[in-house]
Amino acid sequence: MINALISNPNHQLDSCTDSIHEAISLANKYAPRLLGIKKNIDVLFTDAFYGIIPEENFGAYTHSSDFIKFTVKSNSRLETYDILNQLMHELAHAVRWQSNNEYSDTLLKTLIFEGIATAFSVEAQEKLNVPGDFFIKTIRNTSEKKILESLSAISGELSNSHFDDNRIFAYTPDSSDLPRWTGYKIGYYLVCRYLELTNQKASGIINIKYQTIIDKLEATKTI
Repeated sequence: MINALISNPNHQLDSCTDSIHEAISLANKYAPRLLGIKKNIDVLFTDAFYGIIPEENFGAYTHSSDFIKFTVKSNSRLETYDILNQLMHELAHAVRWQSNNEYSDTLLKTLIFEGIATAFSVEAQEKLNVPGDFFIKTIRNTSEKKILESLSAISGELSNSHFDDNRIFAYTPDSSDLPRWTGYKIGYYLVCRYLELTNQKASGIINIKYQTIIDKLEATKTI
């Protein structure tokens, strides 16, 4: 069960509570069956923190296998499907941790970690026949040429255990020398390439070992 926890002591989230409940309801109908959720997951909605995508008025972060946090801009309206798309991304992270305790200890593994979640949110969006949010549209509308240019730019860092997370995975525009959301774009590209090579869906590889994907990508000279 996916549970919504809305921190709204002064009614600052009144304008988006209906959308939150609708998104959680849709997620409960779809995600458990596809993801194989093994335990309850709480999703906190609050305006108490930082990390918001300006175009969507919220940002999200998965802290553990059973806790996700959405930071919401106070007194803003949120679109149900925007919340749902981002929630699917975060649920993929949480469910992976429920069955696979691997740590993404290199940049390449972190790219794959985010790529799996992004690919699953795209799969869910298409399965449910709902609009993609700004994040998904941005990722999918980036040309392969641009993605390969960015991959080339960070190729020497793929094995690094320490890297500038904000530079590579930045939420905000113009915050680094790389295009916005470079890490998500590359991760999505790499995972989609793996899915094409193996004829699988993202929902079927949520718990896959990093090395399995890496070996296939290296064998086909994708990386």
